[in-house]
Amino acid sequence: MMKRFFAYLLIISGLLCFYPFSVHADDGEEWSKYLDVYNDGGLDRPVAAQDYNKAVETLKNMRKKKSKKHTPPVPHTQNAPIKAENSNIIRIDNDLYYDNNIIPSGFYKIVVKNENDEYFVKFYQGKQSILSVQAQKIKHTDFSPEKVTALETKIIDNKYYKIMYKNIDVAICAYLAIMNK
Repeated sequence: MMKRFFAYLLIISGLLCFYPFSVHADDGEEWSKYLDVYNDGGLDRPVAAQDYNKAVETLKNMRKKKSKKHTPPVPHTQNAPIKAENSNIIRIDNDLYYDNNIIPSGFYKIVVKNENDEYFVKFYQGKQSILSVQAQKIKHTDFSPEKVTALETKIIDNKYYKIMYKNIDVAICAYLAIMNK
């Protein structure tokens, strides 16, 4: 084993001894190739103000195009709830109060449950039930007629938050008080 090690060491050192190293002034020519590439690329010159402004404008245009693609328009007015299309998810802007319970502002999934001929509007965040509010039956004519199932919300006199739900069988509504800030 040691013989192989010394044999490899001898071969490597022999190759290194006979490798043609040049330590002459001619080595400057090899480095001049890299220097020429550096100079030809204009890497050593300062950036002109015109070039800088052009680059900044290009970046701004790219950001505008990117932001237009990724931000959907949100129709929103102050203190008006937002409801996602074709779902029972609503956003409440103000804290609500019902039966000594507070519903903080945020996004909620609304589920309507029928228990012993009484209807309840349940507020969920994720899988957690936040509150169950007893609702009362109303006429179907209070809703837009083109929808079979609908969930609508209204703010009444900045004091009450009205949630209305209808399907083929029933139409209900529930009222919650808006907490003043």
